[in-house]
Amino acid sequence: KSSFNTLTQALAALQALTPTQASGIMDYLMDLSREIGVQSLFSLRSSQLVDTGLEACKLLDRISIGDVKATANVKMGRIRLLFGVLKRVNAWFIELYPLLSQESAVAELIRRMKSLVFPYVKSTLIAKILDFTSQGTAPQLTVTVDRMSAALARDRATNNNVPLDFRRDTIFGSAFKQLKSAPAKRFCVRRPSGASPHLGFRIVTKNEHVVGEGGPYRQFFTDISKELLSGGKGGLFIPSPNQRGNVGSHRDKYIINPNTTATGGAEMLYFLGQLFGVCIRTGVKMMLYCPPLVWKLLAGDAVGRSDLRNVDYTTTEVLSLFEDLDEKTFSQTFSDEVQSYTIRLSDGSTRVLKPNGASIPVTYANRLEYVNLAFKARLQEQAAELILVRRGLESVIPPQGLSLMTWGDLERGICGRAEIDIAMLRRHTRYSGVDGNAAHIKIFWNLLGEFSQENLRNLIRFCWGQDRLPATDKDFEDTHTRLLIKSSNYRNPDRALPRADTCFFNLELPAYSSKAIMKERLVYAISTAITMNADQQQNDGGGF
Repeated sequence: KSSFNTLTQALAALQALTPTQASGIMDYLMDLSREIGVQSLFSLRSSQLVDTGLEACKLLDRISIGDVKATANVKMGRIRLLFGVLKRVNAWFIELYPLLSQESAVAELIRRMKSLVFPYVKSTLIAKILDFTSQGTAPQLTVTVDRMSAALARDRATNNNVPLDFRRDTIFGSAFKQLKSAPAKRFCVRRPSGASPHLGFRIVTKNEHVVGEGGPYRQFFTDISKELLSGGKGGLFIPSPNQRGNVGSHRDKYIINPNTTATGGAEMLYFLGQLFGVCIRTGVKMMLYCPPLVWKLLAGDAVGRSDLRNVDYTTTEVLSLFEDLDEKTFSQTFSDEVQSYTIRLSDGSTRVLKPNGASIPVTYANRLEYVNLAFKARLQEQAAELILVRRGLESVIPPQGLSLMTWGDLERGICGRAEIDIAMLRRHTRYSGVDGNAAHIKIFWNLLGEFSQENLRNLIRFCWGQDRLPATDKDFEDTHTRLLIKSSNYRNPDRALPRADTCFFNLELPAYSSKAIMKERLVYAISTAITMNADQQQNDGGGF
């Protein structure tokens, strides 16, 4: 009785879903499938949908279907029916989408409902689009990287207490100069077969002897990610107001500098978008920490006041106070301070909200207009910059593929998942010269279960040159990503350090005799390794 009587009613309920509701359903379904070990939503059965007992069930709090609002009252019959409809629609969609004109009304409807498209369907269609628009399997571009010079420039700036010149003294700035005139199609390299690394361009390192191509390539994206978030003169990112004030949520996040285009950074923003596209094409990840507002604007998704709260809690609270105060309290509160029609942006600059706004005072009568204009200005303060990033992205990833991606898809495609999923990593681990059931291998996985996320990221970086993994099992498979644990032949394993081949995501793990010894050696290695230099080799039993 709590279900739909007809397919028409079920479809109507789907159309009536708000983006938040749709996102809530998909987040629940995806987290549930991961939690119970189902790799595709097509393989998930309706009988496996539950509202209690699993971590994923907490996501049901945000879902409201009809008169259903509270988790305890969610009518799973409706959720199951909607899931059944989604399965059928997605099965049709994977065959239908390639035949649609992107200007058609149906294609536009699909773009509006993109949050309901299954990840497998999206990744399959996007992979076909990328293969069709690729230009060959061998990288045609080369970037020369001098990590030592960049480090020295950072040290000089720090020692002299001056801002780093971002365009002149960073690896990102150097790569921009080398690649800014390259035709966009040269970034569109076809995915190679087998285990060969998928590269958008080759990295040539100066003053470092590096074996292989995959490690330096991933390290390049790790290095420029750190540079982008470190600021400097002409930098593209700044800390969010929440980070600077240590208030509200998302205190570790960065946003695009809203003054970048005004200071001559338009070309660098376009190049940043191209690098984002290379990430999606080749599976390499950037370690960027941005709030949902940045990704939503980049994806063309709707934004609201809650998004500003995640960036600037204080301003959101003040503007909300303007709305809620009665006239007497408003007059008493702001009697000594006259607010004009201006708003301060995240970079400290001031934006006038309407013609002659600087000379128009905010009163109780016009406060609602002011609040609406202020929210709009703050929500869109990065819009001009992100339009340029989007254009660069579209030069590498066709709009037909991007239009399928929600803001969350974009973030995962460019940055992967910040949280290391040990179970997923273990599913994609292979062994060479050592049994997966060997005693020290069991100790290794047990130890990883005790590691903090920071130590897990350090381990992935030690083995692979970046600290983000593919977001899903299918992403692991599509990018031919796997961790290979190799045997070692040290005479005294307990005195040896683990070693890694970052180009190939290989870990040479000595057969330590206890968890305590493995933890000591492994944590030391992943915390102190700072170079890819192949000339720095460990002697048998060296290090301890």
